[in-house]
Amino acid sequence: MNHKTTRFAGWAASLLGALSISGCTGCGSAAMGSGNSACWAPVIAGAVLVAPVAVPAQLLFNAADKHRENAKRDENWRKMLAEDPATVAICVIGCDWPEVSTDADRQRQREVYRHGVDLVIAWWGENPQPSQIPALMVAYYRKGARLMKSDPAQADFFLRQAAVWSTDPRIVQGLKEREFGGTRYNDYFYNEIVSWTQENLMILRYRGIDGRQPDPDILKDRCQAIAAWPPAWNQEYSSTNPDSACRSAYKELFEKKFPTDMPTITDSVIDPVRKQPE
Repeated sequence: MNHKTTRFAGWAASLLGALSISGCTGCGSAAMGSGNSACWAPVIAGAVLVAPVAVPAQLLFNAADKHRENAKRDENWRKMLAEDPATVAICVIGCDWPEVSTDADRQRQREVYRHGVDLVIAWWGENPQPSQIPALMVAYYRKGARLMKSDPAQADFFLRQAAVWSTDPRIVQGLKEREFGGTRYNDYFYNEIVSWTQENLMILRYRGIDGRQPDPDILKDRCQAIAAWPPAWNQEYSSTNPDSACRSAYKELFEKKFPTDMPTITDSVIDPVRKQPE
């Protein structure tokens, strides 16, 4: 801001101050229709005079915010490349995964994110702390979903593990802890993860995988959760059913709506996996 602009800003501020002192603060609310026009005219004039100063100032604030945002993103990227556990876990849960692209930078970003999923599974897949289980559950889901077409048997394995971790009682505590990203999203987000997990498991069950024949009954004459259900953080699910997963899987397989008369099994799961906390 040059000397002339500084003098102008000071003069404008003095004008508004003088207007206030002269009694214009008692004009009332323009929105309510109180006050008189004689008082509002100089106030409006003062506001117009200040505007040329205020607008550039706001642009400066916006630029500063953008700079801080970029610096934070760059720092997070540096930590991702350095395989910082907390940064990797938080990104596994909530990063925006780039689509396949011919752009080299985006492809590199996608590879780093995928590597983060593998890291979380390798680090904590055997004996995680409660704070690590939310990221671990999401990592197993992401890994399984990525293998749906290329390796259905492996996809089934990882998705089943995601379902198991969602029912581990320790995840309830993990969702309350910040260190590895558990608190970054609410129950709705995690409910979506377990619903997508079940949807993919149902599709694989119907189609069959290496070593297991297709099961045409699933989504033909019933809908039933697979591996583990309900998620431990929402006990209300124990009295309901994975209907969202059923609808989505049915739509994917048959390209039509889930029948309203299709029975849903709520008191058991297919091929339950027993995993006791250590």
